[in-house]
Amino acid sequence: MMVPSRSLPPTEDAENGGDRHADPTELATDFFAALALQDWDDAVRFLEPHSLAEFRESQLAQFASWVEQRDAIRRARAERRGHSWGSDEVLRAEQLERHGNVTLNAFAGAPTLRELAELPAENFAARFLAAGRNAPSAYRVFGHVLEGDDVAHVVYRPIQAGYVGDPLRVAVLHLRRHDAEWCVLMSEQLADGAFILFHLDFPEEPGESDLEVGPG
Repeated sequence: MMVPSRSLPPTEDAENGGDRHADPTELATDFFAALALQDWDDAVRFLEPHSLAEFRESQLAQFASWVEQRDAIRRARAERRGHSWGSDEVLRAEQLERHGNVTLNAFAGAPTLRELAELPAENFAARFLAAGRNAPSAYRVFGHVLEGDDVAHVVYRPIQAGYVGDPLRVAVLHLRRHDAEWCVLMSEQLADGAFILFHLDFPEEPGESDLEVGPG
């Protein structure tokens, strides 16, 4: 099943008020269609609320950690060497107090750390998805495997236009039930999180893609 856009017709159940969220493969197909169309707000509605909150917290903590170590990161870039740093995945109030006015240039409009921290988890995820630069142009969904009653793993292949990749390479999207519906678990892999971290200082830096500057 290829998902380049929302070209798939609704199922008969959906047209009659049924719920495609009852099937993990169909939900993943709709989610990937939203990503391919870069409809970030629509994509976010498929995400599981608890994972959204956890994702927001962990990413804000990484950004704060980046701010605290950016002088060392800048030196590593200037010397063309890698650099890694750690984060405890919890944004502390004192970090936000000290670094809240720092702008994060990977995001459109270069918001401050405090402005991102004030966003609800859904809006934060939409901004994060929009900040990625290497989003696939299409997705091929193969199907899902259930693990118990509340967890599903959907096997898919991201496709980049004009690029022929390894035909055996696949990825896995994780889903969990929430209020009797399947929802996608949010992760930075869905939004090219490595690119965002690399470009917090400057939105574009050609020729530096081979440097390893990121959380360890």
